[in-house]
Amino acid sequence: LYSDSGVIEILPALPESGFSSGTVTGLRAKTRAEISELVWDTETGTAYAVIYSDIDQKITVFCGLSDEEKTYEIKAGESIKAEFSF
Repeated sequence: LYSDSGVIEILPALPESGFSSGTVTGLRAKTRAEISELVWDTETGTAYAVIYSDIDQKITVFCGLSDEEKTYEIKAGESIKAEFSF
């Protein structure tokens, strides 16, 4: 996970073997958000992150395995699910 003010990138780098799928929970980002769940599967070409925000904010989410970029307006105390295909 990479994060900076207003930006979260999931899976910016993934080792070539041994990590074709997985789940990580409970990550904190610099954006005052928590990635409560990050799930990926390179065989199906999918990844998603469930992001919970402590504050009202706009976050742009990228996936290192995809060319997609998605921007979300998240209210304090709410979660969003950012889904990517690659």
